[in-house]
Amino acid sequence: MKTILSSLLALGLVFVSSKALAFSDCTSKWISHSNTTRCELIAVNVNVRFTASKLRYPIAKSGWVNVQSRLRAGYLPENANVNFQGNILYLQGLGDSILNHEPLFTRLTEAGYRVIAFDYMGQGGSEGSMNNTRLTDIVTIGREMFYRYGRDIAQFPKPVVMGWSTGGLAAYMMAKRNLAKAVILLAPGLVPNFVVGIQDPKKLKFNQITIESLTNDRYNSENPDPHVDPIKPASPLLVPDFALDLVTTASQWTRNYVVIPQSVPGLAFLSGENDTYVSEAATREIVLNNAPHFLVVHYGGALHEIDNEVASVRLQLQDMVLNFLRFIN
Repeated sequence: MKTILSSLLALGLVFVSSKALAFSDCTSKWISHSNTTRCELIAVNVNVRFTASKLRYPIAKSGWVNVQSRLRAGYLPENANVNFQGNILYLQGLGDSILNHEPLFTRLTEAGYRVIAFDYMGQGGSEGSMNNTRLTDIVTIGREMFYRYGRDIAQFPKPVVMGWSTGGLAAYMMAKRNLAKAVILLAPGLVPNFVVGIQDPKKLKFNQITIESLTNDRYNSENPDPHVDPIKPASPLLVPDFALDLVTTASQWTRNYVVIPQSVPGLAFLSGENDTYVSEAATREIVLNNAPHFLVVHYGGALHEIDNEVASVRLQLQDMVLNFLRFIN
């Protein structure tokens, strides 16, 4: 499979309510994509155990609490003028938004794929706090969103899961559990760094997530900024329970015995040594050891948000993704 790919490129803790709430704050970037775009708020309940910030919450003796929230979710429809190719479930990163990846999503939908996505708690257009989310919740909610929004599930019983950063770790987990037809990892958070983003001691700001630390691209009238929603949370320090879960889960899921099944093909895009959010070298070693059948593409000069990098990286990445999808179909 590695040779073929190389030539091609030369219910758990969460319960989603059955009644969705109308949601009109999806901005023109998402809504104008098509008059058949779906975007709404969906109520969820999640049971979480608090850890780092335990003392700040009125919790039961067991340490578990039930949290209710509403998540912004939906899909961008596939191109009606081409044959339907399948469903892609996008799992976002910390501080991300479903509105912030229009260039990549547009290429996917034009090729005949339906892109399903949702904002985590406290991100994008979702309510609540990311502090109430765990990696296992992302996997469970992602599956629920696929069953809610996926097209022709009898013919396409599993989604292609595309995950960036935090979402890349969740996609890796789904690959191991054989819950994905294939996975596409974008600078996956398999080995997250403890010191990330921008540090500004003078302003007492540390681990700040910023556009400048996410991508080398710079925006102007001729190169519009694809980032519609602001970054929130602006730092993993603001969501210590989730940050701790991310680090511990990554450690558990990247040991040598966590081998990805050969039946789940994968494409991993790795950033460069200047990516402050994840360790590219350690990630590469893990993928080569635990998923040797994955094709790994390395962009040495890229920062963390590879799909919104400079044009030379962004456009090549989009082409490689489409070639990979053609191959697995």
